[in-house]
Amino acid sequence: MFAMTNDCIHSSAQPLIDTSAHRAYYRAMKKQTVPISGRALIQRINRKLKLEDQVLRAARGERARMDLGEYYIIDVRHNFVLFKDIGLKELGRELGVLAKYERLEEEV
Repeated sequence: MFAMTNDCIHSSAQPLIDTSAHRAYYRAMKKQTVPISGRALIQRINRKLKLEDQVLRAARGERARMDLGEYYIIDVRHNFVLFKDIGLKELGRELGVLAKYERLEEEV
């Protein structure tokens, strides 16, 4: 079967798709990331930490932020701080709750 176009004849076996454009499209698709809110990430982290009787908390008040950082992890069984100055994105990646194609959404 042959299809006639303005300049040339294409057989049905020849691809009519510009492969370089498709390669560029798929490369761009690979770079896309899905935004995840901080609240959703905290919930994911807490579900994972719950198995170890731990919970991630956000510091409330300036004094708590100075002592513990923005986020900290407490042991709920013994009621003491395990880790302080926690980075949400780093902890999410470490625990496996934030995938490579996801990113932490910047709060406005």
